This record gives sequence, C-alpha cells and structure tokens, in this order.
Amino acid sequence: MLLHGFRDLFSLYALPTISSSRSSIPHSSSVVQEELAKLVYNDFVSKGTTNLSHSWFSLASIAFICCSNGLLSHFFLRFSCLYSNTMLLFSYICNMKRIGLLSDTHGYWDDRFQKYFAECDEIWHAGDIGTTELADRLATMPIREGQDGYKVFRAVYGNIDGGDLRLMFNDKNRFRCEEVDVLIKHIGGYPGNYDRSINAALHARPPKLFISGHSHILKVMYDQHLGLLHINPGAAGIYGFHKTRTLVRFTIDGSEIKDLEVIELSDKSDK
Repeated sequence: MLLHGFRDLFSLYALPTISSSRSSIPHSSSVVQEELAKLVYNDFVSKGTTNLSHSWFSLASIAFICCSNGLLSHFFLRFSCLYSNTMLLFSYICNMKRIGLLSDTHGYWDDRFQKYFAECDEIWHAGDIGTTELADRLATMPIREGQDGYKVFRAVYGNIDGGDLRLMFNDKNRFRCEEVDVLIKHIGGYPGNYDRSINAALHARPPKLFISGHSHILKVMYDQHLGLLHINPGAAGIYGFHKTRTLVRFTIDGSEIKDLEVIELSDKSDK
C-alpha cells in the first residue's frame, strides 16, 4: 500500500540528522529520530488514523529522552519538523479518496463487490438497489482489513426501490467529496439528453461530477457546456437487457477526478 513507505519517508526525510560538536549527541539524536519515526509510523500506518491526540504521552517520553541528554532544543526542532510534515501528510491523505461506484443491482449480491471495493474509501450506489439487505451489506464493508469501522456509503433510491429504501435514501444526493461537488440521481440521462426531472437543476447549478444509473449502459462523458463529468456505471445486477455487469472505480484527489477503472464482472448467466 501507499502508506507502507511513510516510515522511511519520515525517518530519512522529515527528520534530518542533528549536527553538533558534542560527542554524545549522535547516538542520542538517532534515538530521537527513530522514536519520532516510530510515532508517525504507528499513528498513520498501524492505527490507520490521522488523529494524533493519543500520542502526547509518547511525545513527552521523547522530550524526556532529549532532556536527559541535554537535547531539549533539538527536541523542539524535531517536533516542529514532525508537525510540519505531519500536516502535509494529513493534507495528502485527506485530499485523496478512492471511490467504488455501482448501480442497478436489483437486489443481487456478488461477493466480488467486496473484492473490488476493498481498496476504496467510499462506496456510492446510483439507485435500483433492490433490497435493504443489499444496502446494509454495502454499508457495512470494513474500511480496511483488520481495522474497525465501515466505508462511507452514499446512495439514492431508484424507480424499482420500495418504500423501505425510500425511507433510507433520497431520490437525489448532492454532497462534496474533498473539493468536488457531486450530484447523484438514478434517472438522470447524460450530456445532451438529460432527464427533464434534473435538467433545470443541472443548468442552474452544475456539479463537477454528475452520476446516474437506470439505463444499464456504461457511460463516461464530459459535458463541455456545463463543465461537468458524467458517469453511469452500468448495471451490477443480473436483471435487465445488459450482457455484461460492470463496476467503476476512480480517485478524487482534491479537485481532480482521475484513475478511473471499469471492471467487467461477467456474463449475467454467471451466478
């Protein structure tokens, strides 16, 4: 994973070697450097979090090591360096999300949803979910293997969804993901042929990313006039005229939408 290299990043780059004429400093500074590298590694990799509040006791311990060796000023130098690079890393992590997108499952669950969305931070469903049980399974996918908590799940209901799903979700879902304005609606059309139920809203205040389903036809199109990207992930279920079931994955990095992948699951007859 991307995060696996952060320990080396902080130990070799973020925490430069201390220079001093005192003979005792090189050994002590290496201890400080290693302890701080471990601290960042544990916070950002092992614990899978960007919350440093639980680490103040560790910082106090490192400060004690520095004081014991007459290195308090070096501790504050190292801490300021750690803080600066931690904020850069925090910004990098928070400004990039991997998205798993699907639509028109019609109640059909495929175990490969779990496989292909394992790396994703959020899962979005563009409607015709089919059952609350399927929605619950998508909403309870773990963040990462071995970590507590679930991925963010966003959805809208579709035209075949019953009252229970309509109580859980709205027909439209507009939100910001990082710096991208996103609008999801099941029946939405596509650039040049938007559905009349959403056409006026799109022209009045265009999102940066417009997602729809319903057609069971995979589309990725850019609307030059409105300046938005449209994605229809096709159908992930087995009901309908489509021959191939599809999923879509992409990355939102700040205001950029990139690294889009289309995953073909199988012929519908492969159950």
